[in-house]
Amino acid sequence: AIALFAIQTNSPAGGAGYRVGMRGGGPLTTLVVPQEEDKYPLWKKLWLNVLPQEEPPNVTQHPLIFPWLAPTKTSEKAGNVVTPDNSHPLQAYWGMPRRIELDFTHTVAGICDLCGEHHESLLLQMRSKNYGVQYDSWLHPFSPYRQALKDPSAPWLAFKGQPGGLSYKDWLGLMLNREDKFNKMQPAKVVRAAGQRNNMSLWCFAFDMDNAKARCWYQHRIPLISVSHEEQFLAALNTVLVLASEALSLLRNALKSAKFDCPKEAKMDFSMVDIAFWQETEPAFRALQEALAVDPLRQDTQTRHAVSQWEAELAHYLFHVFDRDALTNPDCPDDILQRQLTARQDLASSYRKHKARKDVLALVE
Repeated sequence: AIALFAIQTNSPAGGAGYRVGMRGGGPLTTLVVPQEEDKYPLWKKLWLNVLPQEEPPNVTQHPLIFPWLAPTKTSEKAGNVVTPDNSHPLQAYWGMPRRIELDFTHTVAGICDLCGEHHESLLLQMRSKNYGVQYDSWLHPFSPYRQALKDPSAPWLAFKGQPGGLSYKDWLGLMLNREDKFNKMQPAKVVRAAGQRNNMSLWCFAFDMDNAKARCWYQHRIPLISVSHEEQFLAALNTVLVLASEALSLLRNALKSAKFDCPKEAKMDFSMVDIAFWQETEPAFRALQEALAVDPLRQDTQTRHAVSQWEAELAHYLFHVFDRDALTNPDCPDDILQRQLTARQDLASSYRKHKARKDVLALVE
C-alpha cells in the first residue's frame, strides 16, 4: 500500500498518457516540526501540519476526496483535468494520477519480500494503464512553489528534488515569500500557517528524479526563522546569497583558467565543486542567518561583525579550495605554474572588486 501511495505522490512522466503526480515528479515536501523532535511522537509532529477546515466533509463529498471511490476521470481527451474547482481541496493528499490494478486472482504462498513475513496470498503482478487523472492548478499544502517572473500568467510549479539535495541558497524560498532574478517564490501553506512560532524546524524531503528513474532520496532539517523585520532580513540575506553564488562562479572560472590554456573552450565537470561549496560553507551561513534573524536592522556591533566574519570566511574558503585543487604539483613546468598563479591572482582581483562583495560590506557601514 505504501509503495502505491509513493508512486502516486511522486509519479514522474512515464510515457504517453502516464500522468505525473499532482505536484510533478519528485516534489519537495516541507513539514513544520519541533526543533527537539526526539521529545515528540510522529503523530504529534504530523499534526502540526494538519490545516484547520471550516467544517468536516460529509459522506457525499468522499468520492471527491478519495478518487478510488468514484469512476476514474480519465484524460484521453484534452481538457479533461481535475482542479480544486471541480474536486475537493482534500484530494491534494490522495492524488491518483496513475491507473494501477493489483491482480488478486493469481497469488502464491510464501515470504513477503518487503516485511519478511509468511503469507498465504502474495501478489505476483499488477496492471498499469495510461490516461489516468490529469491534475492542474493545484497548490499542494506541503510544497513550496515558484513562478517565472518573465511571464505573469505562468503556472506555479512545485519545487522538486535536485542532485545534491537542498543547500542554503534554497532556504529562504522555503520559509518566506521572495523573488530572485528569475522566479517569484512562496512557501508551503503549512509553513505559512506556522506563522511566528518559535523553536521550529523544517523537515524537507524529496526524490531526485531523472525522468522516470529515482536517482536519490534526500531529506534535510533546516531552521525555521521567525523575524520581526522581514523585509530588511530578506534584503540582507539576499545580498549575502548573491555574493555566495557569484563567488562560486569566480571559483569555477579560476579553476578552469588554472587547468587549461583555453578555458573558454574547455569543458569541466563542476558538480562536486558546487555541492561541496554549498555544504562546506553552510555552518558560517547558519551563524550569520541566526544573527540577522535576531537583529535584521544590524544595529548591534556583534551583528555587523558577523557579516564581516562571514565575508572573510567565504574569501578564505575560495582560496583554500583553489590552492587545494589547482596548485597540486609544485614541481610542474614553469609555464603551467605561471598559468596557475595568474589564475589565482585574477581570482583575488575579481573577488576583491566584485560589486556583490561591496554590497555585503556596505551592510555594515
